[in-house]
This record gives sequence, C-alpha cells and structure tokens, in this order.
Amino acid sequence: MPTKLCTQTKERGIHCHLWRMVTPVRPPYNSPVARGWESKSVELQQQDASLTTAEPKRDLTPQQRGIESRKQGLKLSRSRILEQIRSVENQRYREILEQALAELDEQITRLS
Repeated sequence: MPTKLCTQTKERGIHCHLWRMVTPVRPPYNSPVARGWESKSVELQQQDASLTTAEPKRDLTPQQRGIESRKQGLKLSRSRILEQIRSVENQRYREILEQALAELDEQITRLS
C-alpha cells in the first residue's frame, strides 16, 4: 500500500509524493549450495570424530604429557625448518638450517 509523504519548501509550496513500502527479500543463506551439502558435511565430521575416538586414549602422567607436548613442538619446528630449507637460496643459511634440523632430530630421538 502506498504511503503519502508531503514536504514543504518556500519556493515551490507543498509537494506530495507517493512512496511504496518495499520489503527487501533476502535469499536463503545457503542458496548457492547444493542440497545435501550440509548433511554430507555433518556426516564427514561425525566420521572424523569416530576415527579419532576409536584410538585408545592413554592415561598419561603430567610428566608424560609434558614430553608429548615437547615432542609435538619439536616436530612442528622440524616441519617449519624443512619448508625453509626447500625455499632457501643462500648456501650458508641452508647449512645453518640443516644443523638446526639435525639438532631437532637428535632432541626428538632423545625424547622417544
């Protein structure tokens, strides 16, 4: 239903305009996504969760948890250094990275 809007100016007098109230129509939040995508995603998440819980969890002491955490950190550092070695061009820097990699490998072996 149109709404009447009147404005008054000194120069031209009173002007009335008819405005139609329009409500914007929003598309569904997932309109470009094929049907079933969400359920497939949920299925994959459930499958991943069942795979991770299928592994028996060990009860670790605080000391063992600290060792495992340290090993994970060393492995992460190792992967970062390997990536740097692949992209480095300076031979001296490559040698330093290789020494650091050898040191990390030694620390990981000691913790295992």
